[in-house]
Amino acid sequence: MEYIGCDILSSEKKKFLDEGFMKFTAKNHTIFSSGNIIIYRSGIDELLSDTYLDNNHADAFTILLDEKSKFCPNKYYNFLYARYCIGYKARNLLTKLFIKHINIEAVKSCNIILQLVINGVH
Repeated sequence: MEYIGCDILSSEKKKFLDEGFMKFTAKNHTIFSSGNIIIYRSGIDELLSDTYLDNNHADAFTILLDEKSKFCPNKYYNFLYARYCIGYKARNLLTKLFIKHINIEAVKSCNIILQLVINGVH
C-alpha cells in the first residue's frame, strides 16, 4: 500500500505495516481499542492518507505514548494531555471536568502539554 512517508521508512517498519495491512483487510477490523477509544482499519487508512484526523487517533497516540513512557520513564518527557470534549460543546451542556489530575503542580512538573487541535480549533 502506498501512503505518505512510506519512502522514508526503514525496510523493517515498512514490512511491519505491510504485514498489518494484509492481516487487517476489512475496513471494520479493530486495530486498537482501549475503553471507548477504537481505531479501525479505516482509521489507519485515513491517518496514513493525510485526509482526516479524528479524536480517536489523538487519544490512541496519547495512550500508546503513556504506555511506552512507563517502560522507559527516563527517555520521555512528562506530558499532560488535555482533550477537549466536543460532545459537550455540540450539545450545549454545562462544562464538565474530565481531567481531574491536571492541577497547578502537574502543570509545573510537565515538560509538554498536548492539546488536540482539529481543523484549527480545540
